[in-house]
Amino acid sequence: MAEMKTDALPLCLPVLPTRGVVVFPQNIVNLDVGREKSTRAIEHAMKHDRKIFIVTQRDIQVSDPTFQDLYTVGVVAEIQQVIRSRNSQVRIMVEALYRAVITDPLTGDPFFTAAVQEYPVRGSHGAITDKMDAAMRTVKDLFAEYCEISPKMTEGMATNAMLTDDPVYLVDYTAGNMILPHDKKQNLLNENTVYKALQTLAGYLEGEINVLKLEKELYAKVKEQIDQSQREYYLREQQRAIAEELGET
Repeated sequence: MAEMKTDALPLCLPVLPTRGVVVFPQNIVNLDVGREKSTRAIEHAMKHDRKIFIVTQRDIQVSDPTFQDLYTVGVVAEIQQVIRSRNSQVRIMVEALYRAVITDPLTGDPFFTAAVQEYPVRGSHGAITDKMDAAMRTVKDLFAEYCEISPKMTEGMATNAMLTDDPVYLVDYTAGNMILPHDKKQNLLNENTVYKALQTLAGYLEGEINVLKLEKELYAKVKEQIDQSQREYYLREQQRAIAEELGET
């Protein structure tokens, strides 16, 4: 699946800042929205063409961000569904269409609006070179291993990655489904050269796999210690009960 092409001219769109969540193109995601400005941006988008620019804020602790608190590269997305809850929370389902970059911050009130332009990924067209093929195979193999040992991943996710021949889709799908700090995900979203993005992604995957393996080893050791302590406690209780039955002190 190739990354969706768009008009090269800047678009004026409502902006939805997210905290700790980086959205990648060609992914469908659910987002919980609570800030009033963000709700207004969604309402504006729904009254027009449902398009909205989603971008991550640099510091998740900032509750009322300005444009200076936001990254500049995000995604243009189309809102598919809006669900309102009783506590004024809004959950939206969006389909992320393509990378875009803020070219001109326009207004921050009553909601953020900005001029955004497509942020194309270089090296994504033309025949796959041996170097690109090797990088893709490395990412696919690492992601399959990651899915196998990560409890929150499914076998179907690895299959989806293995079946694609599109390097951009491979980066976006894999990064979109990995559990990573938002700054690392943003690094992948910012990277506009597909080969470099594959290299960076492979490094992140290898690091996460090593961490997951260490976690499993530590968990196994702790569980073994707990099991041993429980066995010893059970035997001591048995010994005490037998002694009481025999009238021994």
